[in-house]
Amino acid sequence: MKLLLGILLFQCSLSVSAQNDVIRQWSYDINTEEGAPCSYDASSNRLLLSGFDVTDDGFIYLAGGTPLRLACFDGPKVVFNKKIDEINSSSVFLKVRGDSVYLWNNEHASLVRVHKSGEGPVDRVPLLMSENQSATRTAFVPTDCYLGDNDIVLLKRRNTIIVNDSYIFPGFDIIHIGYDGRFIKWKWFGDNESIVGNSIFNNDILYQYLYPTKNYDKNDFSGHYKGEWNGYSIYWGSTYSLNKAAWTIVFASRDGVKSYDIPYQGTDAYGVIPMPVLTHQIDDETIYTAPSYCILRGNYLYLLGYRGEKRQVVVSRIDLQKSIEKI
Repeated sequence: MKLLLGILLFQCSLSVSAQNDVIRQWSYDINTEEGAPCSYDASSNRLLLSGFDVTDDGFIYLAGGTPLRLACFDGPKVVFNKKIDEINSSSVFLKVRGDSVYLWNNEHASLVRVHKSGEGPVDRVPLLMSENQSATRTAFVPTDCYLGDNDIVLLKRRNTIIVNDSYIFPGFDIIHIGYDGRFIKWKWFGDNESIVGNSIFNNDILYQYLYPTKNYDKNDFSGHYKGEWNGYSIYWGSTYSLNKAAWTIVFASRDGVKSYDIPYQGTDAYGVIPMPVLTHQIDDETIYTAPSYCILRGNYLYLLGYRGEKRQVVVSRIDLQKSIEKI
């Protein structure tokens, strides 16, 4: 019995040691001058962040809290922590683009820009909701937003619209604007009368439009597409069965599929990779995490999580090159 226990402990130590050079983590105290700005409810252990992005050279940007603040980190060290707005945003909309960081505040439908160094003023970008209407002159107040590589997508849910004297049922007005605020295009995205009142279906439409992703489900693995790397399509997810419990990176190519596992014991999934932060709050009861909590930058996957008992936000960085070398 002692020999068996010793073997198990030895195997466990080897597994942890093998992960040490693949996974690196940085922890930031919640809502301190050198920590991570966020909204945290200790009674429910809910932590909401309003923005997350990482540059190709590894600088980490987090936004959240009330007042809304933007913090930049170089590994464990804070570069700056800057107040952006008096009002927090209840959804995660942040994009580092060129020399600027853009944040969308859905509480008062505004786009702000700040230099990625944190220096200089916080600029508000005037938005055109149509070719001749500004955000302040129209009733179009977006209910959701997506900051893409080339443009910004604003969405507003509508229960019905009338086209040629016919009713068209639940869907969304979708407006594309540039990062300079200029109007690009408008479209309607919806479905037929059969889904009236089906809020779950409507949320799925919104979810799919804002976060286009390819799911990969095979055997006991389920995960989301994260991008392309060295000829591989990268998927992040989990593998769970009676014999196996692990976070898993899938490397898919024309030559086949490889996978790298980060195992955990039983139900202790968040002991290895911390619990993902919440990124979207629709109301007091509807809060969820979007796929954007995990992003691919350069040779790394970055994951945004937290440990409520320690009052810390944790960024995990997984080295793809070292992961595939261990397969």
